[in-house]
Amino acid sequence: MIDIRNVPVPDAIEELSYEALKEETLTYLEGMFSSEITFLESDEVVMVVEALLYREMLLRARINQAIRACFLPSAKGHDLDNKVLDYGIVRLEGESDEALAARALLSLEGFTTAGSEGMYKFHTMSVDSRIKEVEVFEGENGGEVDIIYYANPDDEALTQKIKDHLNKATVRPLTDIVHVAPCSHVEIHLALEMHILDLSKAGEIETECLKELNEIELRIGEDLPVSRVIKTAFVEGVFRVKTAMEDVEVGERARAHIASIDLTFVEAVL
Repeated sequence: MIDIRNVPVPDAIEELSYEALKEETLTYLEGMFSSEITFLESDEVVMVVEALLYREMLLRARINQAIRACFLPSAKGHDLDNKVLDYGIVRLEGESDEALAARALLSLEGFTTAGSEGMYKFHTMSVDSRIKEVEVFEGENGGEVDIIYYANPDDEALTQKIKDHLNKATVRPLTDIVHVAPCSHVEIHLALEMHILDLSKAGEIETECLKELNEIELRIGEDLPVSRVIKTAFVEGVFRVKTAMEDVEVGERARAHIASIDLTFVEAVL
């Protein structure tokens, strides 16, 4: 599926620069009077020009905002709610802008009758905004499809809700047998020995390090190598990171998450 986060900004959106616009306006005024004019910042005409430029900057910013509202990657809020109507969908309760835009793209596969991977992902993601990720696998026997999902929070009622939706005659291809299950979870407990140059800064380094490590978000089937953990923990002030941790391999139907982080600080020996 297309990652809309990597789509470039449309050329129609103008990069705004107050100084460039001011210089352009003063040059235009000089041309009107057919002579070089030197304006002092204290001149009344300069204050009038700056007031008008401020208004023009607001107008150009509003035009940029209106252009963004017309494109799926940049539309937000109610603008996005109106944009996704072009795809025949509406926002689920509690669904984020990012999730809604991604589901809009998936909806293009939702009309296929061939039971594609994208079709099953779209229909599963459309069940409930708690569903954050879906993976589709071939079952053990021919014609079987396994739907593995991650939701937060999750319960048995949600699994049944997905099953009921996917097995509707208008969704499931006649020859498919669909199985639905939540992904299994792998808890990761990090224990890191942090060698830092200044022990008096251990508190602020710990805060920054915990922030970075807690932002690691893994997808279904994504492994967590030690190298990624060490690289993430290398915030400013850290000289070396040691750990007994080994690479975490989760398998294609499991999702790993960091359950706890234990940081020990020692003074670095140069």
